[in-house]
Amino acid sequence: NDNIIKPFIQNREYKCLVDMAASNDVNMHNAKGWSLAYIRPDVSTFYRDDSTESTDEISPSSDGVSGRLPDMPSVKGILKERRQEYYENNPDAAAAAAKRERGAASSTLDTNGDVETKARDKITAAPTTFTGFAAKFTNLSPQMLNLYWDGRGGSAPRLVGRITPFDSLGTATTPGQSFSVVPANHDAYDDRYVIQRWTMMADEAHVYYDPYSAGKERDISELTSEQRSRYNMWRLNQAYARDYLIKTKRTWLSDFPRPAPFHHMWKSDYFGQIWSVKSFERHFTSMPVRSELDELGYDEHERRAYREARYGKEMTISLASHREPVNGNDSELGMKLEVISCAPRVFQIDNFLSSVEVEHIIGLVRDGSRNITLSHSTVHPGGVSHETTESNGSDGRESNEQTDKATRSSTNAWIEREASPIIDAIYRRAADLLRIDESLLRHRSNEEHPELATDHSIAERMQLVHYAEGEEYTPHHDFNYPAFDNRYQPGRFATLLLYLNDVGEGGETVFPRAISSEYHDGISVKPKQGKAVLFYNSLPDGNKDDLSQHQSKPVVRGEKWMANLWVWDPIID
Repeated sequence: NDNIIKPFIQNREYKCLVDMAASNDVNMHNAKGWSLAYIRPDVSTFYRDDSTESTDEISPSSDGVSGRLPDMPSVKGILKERRQEYYENNPDAAAAAAKRERGAASSTLDTNGDVETKARDKITAAPTTFTGFAAKFTNLSPQMLNLYWDGRGGSAPRLVGRITPFDSLGTATTPGQSFSVVPANHDAYDDRYVIQRWTMMADEAHVYYDPYSAGKERDISELTSEQRSRYNMWRLNQAYARDYLIKTKRTWLSDFPRPAPFHHMWKSDYFGQIWSVKSFERHFTSMPVRSELDELGYDEHERRAYREARYGKEMTISLASHREPVNGNDSELGMKLEVISCAPRVFQIDNFLSSVEVEHIIGLVRDGSRNITLSHSTVHPGGVSHETTESNGSDGRESNEQTDKATRSSTNAWIEREASPIIDAIYRRAADLLRIDESLLRHRSNEEHPELATDHSIAERMQLVHYAEGEEYTPHHDFNYPAFDNRYQPGRFATLLLYLNDVGEGGETVFPRAISSEYHDGISVKPKQGKAVLFYNSLPDGNKDDLSQHQSKPVVRGEKWMANLWVWDPIID
């Protein structure tokens, strides 16, 4: 495990959540103090005061965890022991903590009315009209189960997917929707064989089928030692989820223990906050001839990496004569990330792509010479796409992939990074934007990063999507639910949306649950050629960000072309 984690964490020395939480090292984690949780911030902080200044420094969030399930391991107890141990070995930290506690106590005794005044002036969040959320269903039995949505208004139940033993499946839903599970040996839904039914609510979005809990019909002694171990791990996850929910008011959608993301995360402290990034991958301003746009071989990445190490990046840019000219001593492209949502973290980047690059991406499908063709888009419970899912369930899990035009009516295609030097340049520019080593976004040779336990890219192929008039993608999440026994707990970390044309009307990307004081319908991004939108599917504590739910509104007039890149953490599944 250390072999794959160490290269990602750089100067971070902690190997588990408890050690991480016991420290007050803000450079290591966005959660302040010994917190494992990421509490929903005060909306007042989303609005910049005139005296506020932007900064590059990572600012910690708060808070801790509390509460426990009876007769279950308590995360709070473990943290308390580790915290005491940490303070015993760090007297300065102990003194600082005591000072903070005294300050907090004195503020509650303030009698001059300042506390009440601040409370009255606090900005409150506008309730959102969209009430959807992520629902997670866990099978704590050794039998395969089929999960059904029970439908509405007399419609027939519809299969969501199949849940393997001691594993999970997820989907997006709304309050009051009913779901049921049936043993998978029944090919079709039959109400007589329903073994459990749930009516979903946002404050209980993760539900379990557990035939072994107190008063249930089955004896836990029938489980093998391996099955019992998995069962106990899920019970520990339940205990942690209870602690997490009590403190953060968020559902724990990851699997405990899930470390914090190892990659850089841009802060979104307030609306309009700007972050500046530079990249040597300047825009293409003229189209290279066809022979210059042949597919790249993996060995070409190695040769370029060698040249970069020897001569520097600025001297090894491919097809430089077709790029923006160097402006004096500045040979880099400037990019600005503007915060358009704080929760979830969403940023827009104008002019991420040039018109030449947009033309090339769409042309890969239109000219028909690369065998890249559009096909009907598919959906998958839990957010996993065809790109990362084997149709035969080769990892032991069911793929559950399906075409659902009521949910997603677009067409799409997949483009390899090595499809051309222009696509490779876009990946490299995206790596600079994300502050991730570009070599992690491609396959590597044994000579590149030999300390890693894998040579696989952490980025999926570029997805090219086309929406005709009337086509849409209803609210959904991009994150996935990895197999519970996967020790790395890999998941989609970040999504980068690339807009390839201006849409006549409609086609907006909407985050319907984005928190603000003004908007009840979330935030909306109008497609504009060359613009990019970055958002994170993970929270700084390793949980899935349920608020990252988003949709593509129906195209009313014209068509919509877009592409997206998905980057995983810590590895790709």
